[in-house]
Amino acid sequence: ALVTAKVQPGAQADKWYLVTDAGTKYALTDTQDRGALGYGNAGAVPLPPPALGLLPTGPALDEADAQKPVALPGG
Repeated sequence: ALVTAKVQPGAQADKWYLVTDAGTKYALTDTQDRGALGYGNAGAVPLPPPALGLLPTGPALDEADAQKPVALPGG
């Protein structure tokens, strides 16, 4: 699910996260990343910041980083 910290009415959410079924949150760096994951212009579920803070945090999901080569161990 896409989630964001609940903000004041009329304010715009500045950080979006993908929360997996295992309960880990992964920060999305921009709207292109949401599109790459198939969420496009989907809305996010607002969570109170204390609840969002309870979820373990994984690495940020960034399309540019995902396209970088990864060195294999031992080679």
